[in-house]
Amino acid sequence: MANQPNFNLSAEDIERLQRGDSRLQSKVFDKQALSYHRLAKNKWRISDEDAEEIVSEAFAKFFCRIQEADFKVDNCSGFVYVTLERLAWKVLERQNKNAAIGTDVFSIAKQNDNPFLESLNTALNLLGKKCQQLINDFYFDDKPHKEIAAELSISEEASRQRLRECMKKLKVLVIEKRDNPRMA
Repeated sequence: MANQPNFNLSAEDIERLQRGDSRLQSKVFDKQALSYHRLAKNKWRISDEDAEEIVSEAFAKFFCRIQEADFKVDNCSGFVYVTLERLAWKVLERQNKNAAIGTDVFSIAKQNDNPFLESLNTALNLLGKKCQQLINDFYFDDKPHKEIAAELSISEEASRQRLRECMKKLKVLVIEKRDNPRMA
């Protein structure tokens, strides 16, 4: 997936997707969906049904978004991946909230003994408050970068860059927690 930024589509194919060519959308989905489905199941340990649902939704969002004039067609697979990741986190949040409506994302892991969520919770708590807020706003509150940027008085690109940096830090912390369970 990462080696195929635009799913190995030609410039003509990209233009057809931008015009909403439903046949090509089906072809792209059929060719790519299985690998994203496997990714969702393996990376976030979600059910087949949830993986199927979020992969379909991620591609639906992609096919809608690519038709918008401001969409930069430089990494279609990256867009689908990030959308999929957001949706997977929502599934994990929903699965683990149970009856605890109103619980913030940083305490979800305490509600059960899912090792991934425990690592994620620890890692999130080790991040600075700014990164915690940015991740929460983007991934859990579904705020677009435009809105986040306005709240922080920065550019949209700066918002994207900060989120990438925060996610890199989070990934390192999750791996450290996984490899060193005593980390607090």
